[in-house]
Amino acid sequence: MFFMGINCAIDFHRRFPTSMAALLILLTSLLLPTISLADVTSDDTSAVTSDITFCISEVEPWGYTEANGEIKGVLFDTFQELSNITGIQHRYLSRPHSRVPDSLSSGECDYAAQFDTSTTVKGSTIVGPLQVVKFLALARSNVPPVDSVTDLAGFTVGYVRGVKYGPVFEDAKGIHRIPITNVGLGVKMLFGNRIDIMVGSDVAIDHEIERFGFNRAAFHSLILINSMTLSLYSSNKSVQRDLILRYKEATKKRHDGRQIQSEAHQEQANP
Repeated sequence: MFFMGINCAIDFHRRFPTSMAALLILLTSLLLPTISLADVTSDDTSAVTSDITFCISEVEPWGYTEANGEIKGVLFDTFQELSNITGIQHRYLSRPHSRVPDSLSSGECDYAAQFDTSTTVKGSTIVGPLQVVKFLALARSNVPPVDSVTDLAGFTVGYVRGVKYGPVFEDAKGIHRIPITNVGLGVKMLFGNRIDIMVGSDVAIDHEIERFGFNRAAFHSLILINSMTLSLYSSNKSVQRDLILRYKEATKKRHDGRQIQSEAHQEQANP
């Protein structure tokens, strides 16, 4: 269309050679819309789409849906921090803990948090660490401490169904393992003497003891089972793979900020 306009302008000039001013006006009217259209197209393609989907494990306190339909929890707060750092809006999907790996590998969600293990989700790429999580063996305060996981032999031990705590726990002999829906139910069963020990993350244990209003002194940690890093993963089927670098930088910035806060709190506690 543009070149047709140029040909018309040249023909106009041949017929009316003295009308140079009119020719310039005609050419300008042809060029300006073309330049403007190119600028708008460039801006549109550089804009970041806000349709970024994050899957959240539906297990308290990591993720849960309130009565009004809003998704809340530790993972929601973490992902919102990344949203604030990157300036990218997120869409959230709440999924059962056991289904999140499938949602990530299938591309149903672009990003999700998973523990770094030898069986980490296939079809995904690690972006960056989010936090280190400690898994503890919680018991009633009258149970004597133990020196190793093997000393849990003979005890009835609850654990969250679908969660992998590592070979140190899974390969230990003589433990009567009881799969439980979540740490909250396990803490209640522990308080009611229905199990001897409950294995769970330090985050979940503290949250559930406080939520149920139990006296923290009624429990103590027998032993550290394992420590694992919770990281952000990107689906290899995501159409937003070009954003991985931005989220990698965001996880680092978040980690550095939390470390500075931790050091500041330590200085205040030990002036």
